[in-house]
Amino acid sequence: MNVSAIITANDSSIRLDACLNALARQTTRNDEIIIVHNGKQPKTLTKTSRPLLVWLSSSDNHMLKIKNAAAKQAKGDVLLFINDDCIIPNGYIAYIKHVNRIDQRTLYQGKNRFVFPKSNWVGDVFNAMDTYSWVQTKKQLAWKNGRHLTYLHSECFCLKKATLRQLAQWFSPKTIPLDDGAVLCIALQLLGYTIQYAPQLDIRHYKDNLTSLSLYKKAYMQEASRGLLEKRFTVDLKIKRLFPQYDSSRVSLWEEEAYIICALSHKSFIFLIFIAGFLVIRRLCRWFGSLVARLCVVSPTSIMHSTQG
Repeated sequence: MNVSAIITANDSSIRLDACLNALARQTTRNDEIIIVHNGKQPKTLTKTSRPLLVWLSSSDNHMLKIKNAAAKQAKGDVLLFINDDCIIPNGYIAYIKHVNRIDQRTLYQGKNRFVFPKSNWVGDVFNAMDTYSWVQTKKQLAWKNGRHLTYLHSECFCLKKATLRQLAQWFSPKTIPLDDGAVLCIALQLLGYTIQYAPQLDIRHYKDNLTSLSLYKKAYMQEASRGLLEKRFTVDLKIKRLFPQYDSSRVSLWEEEAYIICALSHKSFIFLIFIAGFLVIRRLCRWFGSLVARLCVVSPTSIMHSTQG
């Protein structure tokens, strides 16, 4: 069984060599490494004995089509999609080859272990947010029934080539949502796949450009995505049961903020007041994202047409 690793890179990448090194150490000559880049071809790449294929995209909006095209022409039995700021651990490739050889209907997903080159308050808040999200995951019924997950990390995941062909029956071949873990996860579970946590697949995910503005933007985008998913899939309540994190009625108001404040309670009182103000603004960004989603007119996806038959 061979692997095609598809790395998504960008012009501001400073981790591409490290990502490539980790892959090159674990792949064989029968495996393949493909770089999908949203600009000019990278000027400096690690010299490796593995052949490299570089696909160029003229813009971020064009990136999804290029990634789909690269995936379609990849030669491997298993496709590993990974962002250039993610570093896989030793044994990662061997593990995904093993589980994909013996298990046809289960996808395996690790956890993002975030690394912050700069130590600051934004990193502290992000760590608390990530811990809260992991605590919520462990409360879900799916986790209690065999450590199953209800999401895929779009930054790093793997699919069999045969699974990609199944997805192409529901989506346009050029627009399979390889950059949208939520929609992709829904489609895969409706196809009969389950997603299971595997600690062997935990990765290091570097957050080099994390700022307060990026957290505001992420809060807005997450809530807008949640609202659009709720609107798009209202015709089938099974979807909400599968993905409780996208059902806002299950989320207690201010619960996450209270958890973050408690996690940072060892800091000074003035610092906590500052963080509380930041969290209030972040909550407003989430509310605005939800409002935008409610105002959008969304037609059912091809997935929903398939489930109504």
